Amino acid sequence: MPATPIQRLACALKAVTDGGDAHKLVDLARRYGVPGIAARRAARDIPVNADAYLKLCRAAGIDPVTGGRDVIDTPLPDLCRMRLAIKIFMVVIGGQSLRTLSKKWGVEYTAINRAKHQQPVNVENFLRICAGLGDHPHLFLRRTPLFHGEQSLQQPERASA
Repeated sequence: MPATPIQRLACALKAVTDGGDAHKLVDLARRYGVPGIAARRAARDIPVNADAYLKLCRAAGIDPVTGGRDVIDTPLPDLCRMRLAIKIFMVVIGGQSLRTLSKKWGVEYTAINRAKHQQPVNVENFLRICAGLGDHPHLFLRRTPLFHGEQSLQQPERASA
């Protein structure tokens, strides 16, 4: 049976924190703006919300979808729930109901409804919604190269005169 996203994250967190050392795990979480409890939960294969999951994937250096090495190296973004809500709203405007999407994507109706109303969803539902929309989770992060035309977010260094 293939590993779930949270299981892949747990393995990656353990790898970068010397087997899940509690102090190193909490320090890592703080650096990435994640509550220590969320990092400890994720390291024990316990699902966390999508915001924490995406930040912890960045902290562990893995892609949130595949679990492979993450190639995006930008400042740490936050999940933009509004962008996700707008994408869902556009699909609904296109003539599909939330119940239809729920069945089609394999996500509970309440999870899609929560995302549509910009409320937190768990990582499994978030990834299924992204897959259903046909978008990579990075699209729903604030200030990512995928959303802003592959431009670097760092200011170019000025040449000294």
